[in-house]
Amino acid sequence: MTENDYNKLLEKFLRKEATSEETRRLTEWFCQPDTKEKLSGFYAEKWEEAAASMDAALQNSMLENIRSEMSPGRHRWSLPFGKLMKYAAAAVIPVMLGVGAYLLIANLAHDNNKEMIVSVENGQKANLQLPDGTKVWLNSGSSIRYDKSYNQHDRIIALEGEAYFEVAKDKKRPFIVKANAVSVRAVGTAFDVKAYTNDDAITTTLIEGKVNVFDKTTTSQLLPNQKITFNKSNHTFDKVQVYDAAIAGLWKNNQLAFDSETLEDIAKVLERMYNIQVVFDSEQIKQIRFSGKIKNNSLESVLQLISLTSPIHYNVKDSVVTLKQNTKKRLNYSRD
Repeated sequence: MTENDYNKLLEKFLRKEATSEETRRLTEWFCQPDTKEKLSGFYAEKWEEAAASMDAALQNSMLENIRSEMSPGRHRWSLPFGKLMKYAAAAVIPVMLGVGAYLLIANLAHDNNKEMIVSVENGQKANLQLPDGTKVWLNSGSSIRYDKSYNQHDRIIALEGEAYFEVAKDKKRPFIVKANAVSVRAVGTAFDVKAYTNDDAITTTLIEGKVNVFDKTTTSQLLPNQKITFNKSNHTFDKVQVYDAAIAGLWKNNQLAFDSETLEDIAKVLERMYNIQVVFDSEQIKQIRFSGKIKNNSLESVLQLISLTSPIHYNVKDSVVTLKQNTKKRLNYSRD
C-alpha cells in the first residue's frame, strides 16, 4: 500500500468505518519507525483543511485562544488568521503526534476492549483532561489506562510511571488510581504518584485535600504536605511529613528536585527525562547523594552541576552517558 492509501485508511478509521482487516493493517503501519514523520504531513494537511473551512466567528474565537496560549500576559499578536494558524500548527502538530497519535494507537489496539491508553515516551511529557474534568500530567516514560465508560459509574484509572493529578470533585464517584499493588482514593484533591516499574518503591505525595492510600491489607490517610512510600520488597508503608509537597510536581515545569537521593536513582530520572542511557564505571559512586533543585536545564547543564559538586567525571557519546569517579576529589556520599 502507498502512503496515500494509508492516509485514506486512517481517515476511514477515524470515521469508524474501517473493517477488522483494515484496522490490523493500520496498526502494523503505525508501529513502523518512519510512520511518525509521515503522520506529521497528514496532520498538517488536515489542520489546514480545518482552518480553511472555519467561519469568521469560529476563526475569531480560535485567534483569541491561540494568542492567549502563545503569549500569556505579555503582548498581543497581530497576524492574519492563516499565518497564525501555521504558527499554531507548528506547536500543535508535534503534540498531536506525541499525544493524539498514541491515543490513536490505543484505539487501534484496544477498541474491542473499550479501553483508552495514554502513554508518553522517554524524553517527553504530556497533560490531558479526563471526561470528568480531572487534569492529569504524565511524566516521561509513563502511561495511564481507563475504561471508555469512565465517569459514567466510576472513576478508575491504572498508572505506570509518574503522574500529577488535579482531581475534579465528585463525592458520589471517588477518583481511584491503581499503581501496581497500591491504590489511591480521592474525591477532589491534588497529588503526585510515582510508580515506575523499575523503581524499588511507589510514592504518593499530597499537595491539597485528602487521600487514602491502600493495598490489600493496609490503609493510610494522607493530609497536605505528607508523603507515603510503599516498599515493593517487603510490602510496607512509610509515611512522613515533607516541608513542601509541591516539590513533587516540579517536573511538570521541567524542573528537577532531589532530596538526599542517590546518584543511581537520579540516573533513572535522567534516563527517562532526556531519553538517554546512563552507565556507571563504578558501583561505589552510585551511592553518592544529592539534594537541591535544578530549573529548566539541559542535560549538559545537569551533568556539569553533578561534576562540579561531586567526584564525578562524565562522558557523553550519542545517547549514552558514562559516569566515572574523579580520583582527584575526595568521595563524599552526601551532596547538597
